Amino acid sequence: MDRVVRPAFRDACAAADISGMRLHDLRHFAGTQVARVGNLVETMNHLGHTTQSASLRYQHMVSGRDAEIALALSAQATNPAQIMTVGSEWHSPGAPQFGPTAPDT
Repeated sequence: MDRVVRPAFRDACAAADISGMRLHDLRHFAGTQVARVGNLVETMNHLGHTTQSASLRYQHMVSGRDAEIALALSAQATNPAQIMTVGSEWHSPGAPQFGPTAPDT
């Protein structure tokens, strides 16, 4: 596959007048985006990492999001009707649900 993908990627970059980009740069970009919206375990699973240390480099890339997180929390707090409880966990309606949820009791 490498003999097919790398030349095709190189040709695509040349056609788009992009220089200096490596195929691995796309994986790194994807890993950073997953870390931005997911947690460490989700990042590990998505990228196929077996150790936390491999995925932590992507978590560090998206550190410093305190203001963004605070704005998201404030938006939810100002509209509590958008938040519902499922068991002991809080979820926003329509938000993707990861992992098991508590059964209805």
